[in-house]
Amino acid sequence: MRRLHRVMMMSGLAVLLALVTATSAFAVTMSTVGASGRITTPAASDPDYCLLTTCLWATDTSPDGYCARWQKWNRTYAGWEWYGNAACTVSREELVAYAAPNGAYRLCRTGIFNCTPSVTVNW
Repeated sequence: MRRLHRVMMMSGLAVLLALVTATSAFAVTMSTVGASGRITTPAASDPDYCLLTTCLWATDTSPDGYCARWQKWNRTYAGWEWYGNAACTVSREELVAYAAPNGAYRLCRTGIFNCTPSVTVNW
């Protein structure tokens, strides 16, 4: 009887681990002229730093001296504001914001202000 109990416990643990690792993340990729970026939310299978939090990533895709940077909608002031760091190294994806709160975001180019449509993150 003890062996059966142990086998059932191990089976239950395997099912629980399978459910945890099956967690999927929300990820969205956006781009505009000279910039690309993505937003990732937590997932057990996520291999990067964002296992437990929402992260913003950006890539500067143009060597014109401007940078890729996210903006977040500020409900209090009813306007867009810069959020996180700017990504200015051409063709290298950078983690520009860690532990980003829920809200509406868009990817823009500094100095040019061409921006993507916004996306709302609620994790």
